[in-house]
Amino acid sequence: MWKYYNPNPKQKNTGDCAVRALSKALGIDWGRAKLYLDAYSMDEAEVETSDLVWGRVLSEHGFTMQSVFCNDGCTLEGFCQRNPKGVFVVKLPNHVVCVIDGCYYDSWDSGNEAPIYCWRKKIEN
Repeated sequence: MWKYYNPNPKQKNTGDCAVRALSKALGIDWGRAKLYLDAYSMDEAEVETSDLVWGRVLSEHGFTMQSVFCNDGCTLEGFCQRNPKGVFVVKLPNHVVCVIDGCYYDSWDSGNEAPIYCWRKKIEN
């Protein structure tokens, strides 16, 4: 279920998880995702990695926020099994990751982390 994904042009692996997740979820390169976050960060007077900032970017790109119900101590891997179709950006403790059609895309295997909430891309008719 884990697929390695690191669009960072210098292959850095810390501090830019929101940029990486948005890059994958929106189908854009790392630089464009960073520009979106920078612009919304300035507008909101928040740091670019704030949930408010990346959530606003997703909202304006057709995503809706949803709760993740996991009474059985579910993990990101469990979330993927329960959601085999769709595009999601999932908030984990101190991390953000993109899930597409049951696979999570990240620069490290975050599958054992517990989802807190997610943003789901609206399905177009």
